Amino acid sequence: MEYKPQAGESIKTCTERMVKVAHETNTEVTAKFNGIEIIATAGSVPAEIEKEYVATCRNRTEAYRKSDEHKKAKEAQNARQRERDLQFKYDSSKAPLTMSFASLEAERNWQKFQSSNKGSAYGNAILDYAQIWARLMEAKISQGKTVADCANETSRTADIEGVTGFMHGCAVSALAQTWKYGEALRQWYNLDTQIGNEGETANKTGGVLNPALLSIRATE
Repeated sequence: MEYKPQAGESIKTCTERMVKVAHETNTEVTAKFNGIEIIATAGSVPAEIEKEYVATCRNRTEAYRKSDEHKKAKEAQNARQRERDLQFKYDSSKAPLTMSFASLEAERNWQKFQSSNKGSAYGNAILDYAQIWARLMEAKISQGKTVADCANETSRTADIEGVTGFMHGCAVSALAQTWKYGEALRQWYNLDTQIGNEGETANKTGGVLNPALLSIRATE
């Protein structure tokens, strides 16, 4: 009998249910969990099946790390990283040393952001990314481009640590409140992110779409 794991089901829950079905039907129960076949009988112990599964996962991972496929993937990843690093060095050499603030009050707000995130690696990563992104956009703006023209391109160049979508949205929120061109960035981001017309609504109300598109948060 085949058992099909449910979405989000853990290996522990899966093995327990398989053994229960095997006991109730007195048959052998098989399943594919993350591509690995597991088998349960009426006399099986769920914890032992789970242990074998974990060992198989570990062996599969080790085998992949030693494979030519992994080597090629790693080389390609390193090549992309080198290309991005070179692009960052090229673009940042033309960028101002610091981003331009919308006002003295905006600069103070930025300093407050930094103080409130002191000691937070996650928060600092967002602010570092936001500031680098703003500087790179300013370099493009000085060449005649608009925020909408260069926001996407420079966001990728600025992403030297691998930011998430949520971090990207947080950076937009911070820049919208402090950066000289923050309002243009806010409006671009809302339209670029929207699925329907929620970005247009956010632009009218002065809000910033959250990264998950679940709500609109007004800037303070």
